[in-house]
Amino acid sequence: MGDHPVPLEGLIQNASDKVRELLAGKLDADPEEIGWDDELTAIGVDSIALMAVLEWFLAVSGVRVPYADAVASRTVAGLGRLLASYGSEPCRVDPGRAPAPVPAQVDDAQPFALSVMSQAYWAGQHIDEGAESVVAHFYHEFDGAAIDPRRMEHACRLLYERNPMLRAVVTADGAQYVRPLPDDWALPVDDLRDFDEAGLTARLQEIREQRAQQNMRPDRGEVFQVWLALLPEGRSRTFVKLYMGVGDALSFKMALEQLAALYKDPDEPWDEPGMTYAQYITAMAAGGDPVREADRQWWLERLDRMHEAPSLPAGDLGAPLHSRRLAHRFEADEWAALQGLAADLGVTPTVLLLTVFGEVIGAWSENRDLVINMPVFRREELHPDVMRIVGDFTGSLLVDLSTGGDESLAEKVRINAVQVADALGHSHYSGVEVLRDLNRSSVERRTAPIVFTSAIGIGELFGPDFMEVFGPPSWVVSQGPTVLVDCQVSVLGGCLCVNWDVREHVIDDSAVDAMFAAFTTWLDSIARNGAADGSAVVPETQLSVRRDRVAALNRVSGDSSSSFVGGGGCCLHGRFFEVAGADPGRVAVIDEQ
Repeated sequence: MGDHPVPLEGLIQNASDKVRELLAGKLDADPEEIGWDDELTAIGVDSIALMAVLEWFLAVSGVRVPYADAVASRTVAGLGRLLASYGSEPCRVDPGRAPAPVPAQVDDAQPFALSVMSQAYWAGQHIDEGAESVVAHFYHEFDGAAIDPRRMEHACRLLYERNPMLRAVVTADGAQYVRPLPDDWALPVDDLRDFDEAGLTARLQEIREQRAQQNMRPDRGEVFQVWLALLPEGRSRTFVKLYMGVGDALSFKMALEQLAALYKDPDEPWDEPGMTYAQYITAMAAGGDPVREADRQWWLERLDRMHEAPSLPAGDLGAPLHSRRLAHRFEADEWAALQGLAADLGVTPTVLLLTVFGEVIGAWSENRDLVINMPVFRREELHPDVMRIVGDFTGSLLVDLSTGGDESLAEKVRINAVQVADALGHSHYSGVEVLRDLNRSSVERRTAPIVFTSAIGIGELFGPDFMEVFGPPSWVVSQGPTVLVDCQVSVLGGCLCVNWDVREHVIDDSAVDAMFAAFTTWLDSIARNGAADGSAVVPETQLSVRRDRVAALNRVSGDSSSSFVGGGGCCLHGRFFEVAGADPGRVAVIDEQ
């Protein structure tokens, strides 16, 4: 570690040490291990870590540093110089914002506001792209050794008691409150120890189909569910389901870690967080944030030129609701190669993976300029304990990608890095709100049903302590309203896990399978051969499927537009009549009065 390359004074006198401290916390490293001249991407700094530095600087100085400038700084030293320049030039300082006031007390037994994303989940389950509504949830199964049902039930009760949002109820008018755990709550246990192998396989498949696909009822307090199955030979299967409106990916991870710890030692002392989720949401809903207003204006200026969703080969829109998962695992050496390639290109691994995903989707899409929906996981540091709270802190970005063209993959990655940086730099106004603004100004219903979710920044989703008790995940799926494809990238056991959760039959199933194969094959190729290797190519069999589908629809209606889903050509009334034609017996209106 050499001397600081810039003089630091005033508010930023200790910026260099604070930058290293913040980055080290996000990277699970010792601050002294981070060199002043280290490349940010080379040491694993992602968008979450970089935003944490900028949020800290904004909070202590009132100076808002553009995220794109922080990305361009490239090194820890460059980031220090950037902060120094903003701190030493008053003409570049905007008013910033005062921290949102944290209410002294909020009674979460009384209705309080939903987060912006929770509002979208709540509304989206009533207006959806499929023939049935979808309630957003994560569903996981874990296969492990023997579990004591009584001990497990006690651990679950403690988990519910310590995390109020796991007992939340979402009201019919779009609010939420917390209720006590019912006195008669008991852990559901399936005793399958006497089943033979064939019978066991069949019964577990029945359970999976029922629990994974059935909608939760947040209006009845069904927001976090745990089941246990006792299996032959001292084995167990644990089933966990979480409504996304009460918990994001980090919250899910924390809840599972707590459950494992409580099973191992229910008497371990518990330090209750000094802030509740209801307090956080109440503070954030208070408004008056000039940064959020500035971001809103930034997005409003771009509405008329934002790309539409990918328009992909349509399947059977009237088919029953069902989700399936496509999964691929890149081993540790392959993942290391992809990380190294991203560092060489000066981008995060997330941007590299997003670019390949976008190019593959674009190759199948009727429109090559398209928008991808990217969830972001960021918590405003209103209290030191905010990182310990279970709740929905999810935001979203709408990222415009221009796919195809003559640029190399390396060039496209760098272009997309700027696109992501611009969106992240204005993320205090979420993609959900941008979509609302788009729909206010358009007669067509605009959606962003193709999602790219990177959980790389939150580390290993299932830690060794959890898997020691409950075993590794054996089957996983998630569903979200209006989501047709959710590409999820995460790290497990030092390997990169790539999953696509797909709304089955809405997009042509053969197209989905071919796209996933193209995506994983291309990633494998560039892991071995670098960014110059290959591109997304639609197989001739897929081109033939597309031609046949369009020709058949043209013979029937003279209009090929319904042979593709997504895009921006769907009017609300058109969608109504389309579903009515496919399923005329479906309920159209429900009046609770």
